[in-house]
Amino acid sequence: MNHIDPVYKLSEGLYSSLKKAVKGILSDKETRSLIKAIVIDILQEHGVADVKSLARQNETIFGIDFGSVSSRVAYVDDAGEIVITKNFNGSSSTPSVVYFVDDVRAVVGYDARVKSVLEPERTVSLVKRALADDSAYEGASKFYHGLNPTKISTYIFKKLIVEARDMLHHPELATRAVLTCPACFGTKERERLREACEGAGIKVLAVINEPTATAMSYGIKADDEKTVLVYDLGGASFHVSVVRASEGFISVIAAGGDRHIGGIDWDISLSEYLIERYNKKKDSLYKLDRDVRLKNAMLILAEKVKKQLTFKPRTSMVVSPFLWGGEDDPVRMVVTREIFEGMTEHLLDETIKKTHEILADSREKGVGRIDEVLLAGGSAFMPQVKARIDRELNCEARLEYPDECVARGAAIYAMQWCNYNPPSE
Repeated sequence: MNHIDPVYKLSEGLYSSLKKAVKGILSDKETRSLIKAIVIDILQEHGVADVKSLARQNETIFGIDFGSVSSRVAYVDDAGEIVITKNFNGSSSTPSVVYFVDDVRAVVGYDARVKSVLEPERTVSLVKRALADDSAYEGASKFYHGLNPTKISTYIFKKLIVEARDMLHHPELATRAVLTCPACFGTKERERLREACEGAGIKVLAVINEPTATAMSYGIKADDEKTVLVYDLGGASFHVSVVRASEGFISVIAAGGDRHIGGIDWDISLSEYLIERYNKKKDSLYKLDRDVRLKNAMLILAEKVKKQLTFKPRTSMVVSPFLWGGEDDPVRMVVTREIFEGMTEHLLDETIKKTHEILADSREKGVGRIDEVLLAGGSAFMPQVKARIDRELNCEARLEYPDECVARGAAIYAMQWCNYNPPSE
């Protein structure tokens, strides 16, 4: 047999990737992973290695951050590096929004979010909040046309898993995941989350606390003898926790927050401000609470403006009624970071109040000192957040991948799980 015969027996996908590696298109890390996959394929083809054992060694276990507003998936690759998967839009985050085409078919993600402007009555968002709402599970479920929050969450998990697997050389070996949830979630909420994920065809190894995942992402080890504060300002909820790493465990000492304060509330404040300015300029009477299409369109615009103000002191935008089906002329406006921070300071005040409450609670439980403050959640990117935390707590809060840290921590946990549970012979 010719010594290059095995190469021709590779799958079309692997062979195509091999040619890219030879041409230098792939990175060194991607090439290493590819070579490992090719070697395993060749060994299995010739019966040199145990297929089951090699499959376990080549398995990918996802860490999934199922968020109220957006979700992410991560895993640790063969080189020991954390990879945040990209969806089909090329983004690392997928909006947790579901648009129902009919009673069976659904669209998830960016397209669903766009549909929320055109057909809001067919769109469901913020479903994670409803996992803790028992009334959404009563009878035939009044949450959405007979579907409870768990069933709707499954549609989101299916989207996340399909697109994450698409990045892998061996997608068929990605069958397990570690999920995260707020520390305040009880057994019932965690089981609902687990059921939603497993309904998408992937086994859940564990459901861990989001502050625990954040601490792991920031490099906190189980035997560090360290206490940290995790300030997590997500898209639709705020959580604050005191986490202790000691004697081989990372545990939550105190946790609280507000499930109804998040980045979306900053978006609402900005939307109201923009509409108020538009009404004054055009003598119109638009109101966010009177038109769902108007509200959804303005929230999308406001989120974009908010992100721009994270990186520059002022930005301009066009407010056009055309976005929500109106007929009035568009108006160009300018908003400064100073104005934006002023109109949303009351929201930040609420999170600071909750933070001090949790710190007081942790002191009552014997916590004498906070060694580090870790910021999590995409909304923690806003400059006003770190500045206020640093001032209030007299610290230098760490801000490292705040939007990705929960998924990263879940991926690290998954890797450690594999290390402690080696494949059986």
